[in-house]
Amino acid sequence: MTIGGKTRYFQTKAEMNTIDAYETITNAPDIYALEDDGINIGGAVAGEVLGILAYAGGDIVIAGDVNSPDKDYYGVTGAIGVGTEGKEIHIEMFHTKTDWSTNISDLFK
Repeated sequence: MTIGGKTRYFQTKAEMNTIDAYETITNAPDIYALEDDGINIGGAVAGEVLGILAYAGGDIVIAGDVNSPDKDYYGVTGAIGVGTEGKEIHIEMFHTKTDWSTNISDLFK
């Protein structure tokens, strides 16, 4: 799980700010296989729920394999948190490079 925040702008020039926790699950064998260009297609909504400005979002993820240019990996991202009211849909292009990583559970062995 990753903790983060983001500001999203959409076609109406409206703005939605969030603080959220999100997780991406893919069919890639490890994070290093995802080091290449990719695309996220998804949306998000934030509004008042039981007096709290709740946020939820999701994406379909398609990422290339740097070691096999003819291979792609697929997955989903889900996010929950708090945010300013709004809703949006998006298509985001990305490029991933991993400089360093560790498995947190390995630190407690």
